[in-house]
Amino acid sequence: MISKIYDASEDNIFTMSPKGQEKKDLFILLSRTHTIPSKIIRALNPMPYAHASIAFDENLSEMYSFARKRVHYPFYCGLIDEDINKGVYGRKKSTECLVLRLPVSKEVYQKAHDYVEGLKARRRLYGYNYLGVLAVKFHKAFDRKYAFFCTQFVEKVLQVSGINLFDKKPGLVTPEDYRTCDRLEHFYEGLLSNYRTWLAGFRCGREANEMTQRGEVRKMRDQKNYRWKEKNGSPEHAGTA
Repeated sequence: MISKIYDASEDNIFTMSPKGQEKKDLFILLSRTHTIPSKIIRALNPMPYAHASIAFDENLSEMYSFARKRVHYPFYCGLIDEDINKGVYGRKKSTECLVLRLPVSKEVYQKAHDYVEGLKARRRLYGYNYLGVLAVKFHKAFDRKYAFFCTQFVEKVLQVSGINLFDKKPGLVTPEDYRTCDRLEHFYEGLLSNYRTWLAGFRCGREANEMTQRGEVRKMRDQKNYRWKEKNGSPEHAGTA
């Protein structure tokens, strides 16, 4: 199995918005669990990944999707809080995944979060859009007011927040669209069960990279001050008027 590891040396730890405000990150998790529903979806639409979720932190602790509500009942589905260590993910340690990162402004991040919170408050009303999944096979979008399938839900969250990655309706978006979107950063690819272990190492590398960058900035500042003193004389030795 191919595993891509994000290069911490390329990470811009000082990513800022145009106004100088620090950006937030949204994460999209694409997964392949090798379950029967996953195999059916991939049979209808051949692609490496069959499921998508949206997360509001890099630890994937706050993550949502439309999927099965009970591990042993694959067709009892709706809006769920997903946990990479529980449910289907907890049982299927062989789950393969791709984690995508999307930097956004704090305002966009908050809009996305607020929209999901609104759905959660009415989650009993929402079901799974089975017909929508079938319609994608025929390049048709089948929308229902109180039903989504996984990628339709993720794309709806993004579009409501003002993020338009594709020129298509949410009901036409597939995991493959996200996988091949050049506006999404490939953050991690490999076994989902290894993700947080990898993340811990990544964070160490990021912190080391940050310290190195700060050291370089400090060194450049000191060199600049030294050259200024050589040119203008040290203030403490300057004469008085």
